[in-house]
Amino acid sequence: MIERLTLNAFGKFRKAVFELSGVTVVYGPNEAGKTTFFDGIFQALCRPSETKKPGKILKARYGPGRSAEAKLNNDVAITDEEFLNLYAIREGDLKLELDKGSEWMDKLKSKLFHGGLDPAAFVSEFEKRSSDSRAMVHTKELEKARETSAAARKELERRKQDRSDLAVKEARLAQADAALEETRRLREAAAAEAAAFERDLSGEDRIGQRRKWTAELDRLDEWEALEAEASALSAFMEDRRGEWNRLTAATREAKSASIAEKGKRDHQADMLAREKSEARAVREALESAGPRALLAVRLTEAVRQSPAETSGHGMPAWALAVAVLLCLGGIACIFGLPGAGRFLGAGLGLLLALLAGVAGTRAKRSANTELGARSLSAWKDQAALGGIAGVGGISTLEGFLQAMEKTVRDRDALEAKAADCARRQDAHQQVLDALEVGLRSFQDAEASGHDAEKEWLTACGVPSFEAYLEKTARAGQVRAELVKRRADLAEWAERAELAESPGADGGALQGSLKASLHDAPHDASQGENRSLRSAISKELRRKLRDLDEAGVAQKGLDDAAVQRLRQGRMEAIERREELTRREGGLIAEKARLAGEIGASMGKLAPEIVEWEDKLTEAVRDVKAREMDKLAAALARDIFREIGDGADLMLQGLAADMQTMLGNILPKGRSVSMTGLEDRQIQVQDADGGLRSLDHLSTGTRHAMVLAAKLALAKKHRAGPGVLVLDEPFLAMDGERVTRALELLRDFHDHNGWQIILLTKETDLVEKMRTLFRDLCVIDLSRSGE
Repeated sequence: MIERLTLNAFGKFRKAVFELSGVTVVYGPNEAGKTTFFDGIFQALCRPSETKKPGKILKARYGPGRSAEAKLNNDVAITDEEFLNLYAIREGDLKLELDKGSEWMDKLKSKLFHGGLDPAAFVSEFEKRSSDSRAMVHTKELEKARETSAAARKELERRKQDRSDLAVKEARLAQADAALEETRRLREAAAAEAAAFERDLSGEDRIGQRRKWTAELDRLDEWEALEAEASALSAFMEDRRGEWNRLTAATREAKSASIAEKGKRDHQADMLAREKSEARAVREALESAGPRALLAVRLTEAVRQSPAETSGHGMPAWALAVAVLLCLGGIACIFGLPGAGRFLGAGLGLLLALLAGVAGTRAKRSANTELGARSLSAWKDQAALGGIAGVGGISTLEGFLQAMEKTVRDRDALEAKAADCARRQDAHQQVLDALEVGLRSFQDAEASGHDAEKEWLTACGVPSFEAYLEKTARAGQVRAELVKRRADLAEWAERAELAESPGADGGALQGSLKASLHDAPHDASQGENRSLRSAISKELRRKLRDLDEAGVAQKGLDDAAVQRLRQGRMEAIERREELTRREGGLIAEKARLAGEIGASMGKLAPEIVEWEDKLTEAVRDVKAREMDKLAAALARDIFREIGDGADLMLQGLAADMQTMLGNILPKGRSVSMTGLEDRQIQVQDADGGLRSLDHLSTGTRHAMVLAAKLALAKKHRAGPGVLVLDEPFLAMDGERVTRALELLRDFHDHNGWQIILLTKETDLVEKMRTLFRDLCVIDLSRSGE
């Protein structure tokens, strides 16, 4: 069964993973990717060769870089032909392809015959056995039998020649006997010398054993110390550096954020300080400008209310009175004088009145100018005393008034600037307060991180992370050493030489130790290790006590003396072994010569008889193999005749197809099969007549193809398989679709086959939801790709 399908660079699926169940529906409209999904299953299950048609089609359709992988709960290979002709049911090509000669059809036919025997297989086998090809095994064996016969004939001739070659061997026998006696004497002398050296070295070896066993006991004591240290470092056996790294990373992140936030806070504080400094300067200037502005307002009012300012225009009263009298006189002349005299008198009066007015006006202006000059000087002095600068060079009242108005405007400008500074200062203060809150938050997070690091170190029982790393490294070393020591137990049992311990049942103990080591898991508990070590330690101590009781010394010869003893023993042993080999060779030579001479003719005669028998047996074997070849040719012809009529053994398969077809069609329809070709399969139509598949209605033909493929697939595969159905019911009405789904459900429940159905019909998906319990729906219309 396919548990998972992974498609990468496969059509529209760039990198897609689909989980499948025992019954899976792949739903989607046209162009949603159902055909690509079908081809992906085909690629993953069959791996079609790109030199054949299916592989070429996939390569042309999806490119050479495609990838389709299927996770299976079994690993039964499926060929291209099996999948496309048996396990794939597609509406676009819903037909039976039952051509002869295909590998899957041969397998199917062999499973339909009684006992699972395929006559074609026997024909092929006996064809090989009767072949004259030199590449066939039976031909090679026949040639080998013929060669054996020729070799036996040659050996028989050689034995007959050997009977005349034995005379020369009698002289060589006498020489070998004399040399053997001399060699034995020299060997006995070398053996005595080697025994003397061996006695001297035996004591030294036992002293060396004492040192070795004492060292083994020391190693066992070291093991105990290592286990005690491992127990003390048990909290450090698990590497928790990842936890520390996460803690320190969080602390560093909080610290970095705190530093960044502090920089922002300090920058904002600097800006606020500059604003405060500027506001302070403006207030100081405003405090100074306020009194000057008030003074300027008072001086302006004084100037505007002064006589020089209010009566600086017009004429004096006396001048006005004279002018009025002169005018009246002129008017009287007009009315009182006769003729031209009255007009002359009137003109003269008016002229005099005008002159009197001009003189009066000039007199008034002169008086006002003098008064204004005195007032302007006094006002300038008041302004200068009040701190109003720039009034010393003013010479007119208009200039003075303008200077006073400018002083008032300067104060108003400072007041506006002070208000603006206050607004900016408030804005900077609000930002600074927010930054202060954020900074405290990050500082709290940093402090919390440091606290968490301290708590982690406290929980681990170390003052610093460096100490934790040292403890962890040491724990790893101890653990590795303990694992190595655990693996050394078997070697220790061997080196302790427990089997050599006389009277202490050492062999049984060693066997028990080896069995325990073989059965114990690699990560055996300390108790099990300790019991094994205790047994070895106990046996080593017993052996040391035996050495003490035997009087073996604590110390022996120096290394140079022991080396000389070993060298002498080695040389004596080498001489003895060389003489022993020479003696053995002479004994063998003597025995060979004596045997050859003593039984010369008596030995050759049986050999001659033996090779004559071998020659007879080889000739018989050649004849038997030639007979087997003829028998294979005869058996080939017999099974060929059986295979020619084997297509008639299809009643059982037809019955299975008929049963499954009856589950789909409302009325039972009989199925007749005279062979495995589609024209040899006939189905009863609604009128009762038999028709071949290509003469049936589309819906009936599709129902028959579905039933036939289910029957063929069940016959073809002994265990559960997979059926892939791509829009198989488009030509069926609703009732037949329901009955076909029920057939698939029963087929799935009873045979355990996986069913994958691809459809664009939502009604079909809903029907399957009601019929199948373990249904999995893959909706390609919602795919992110």
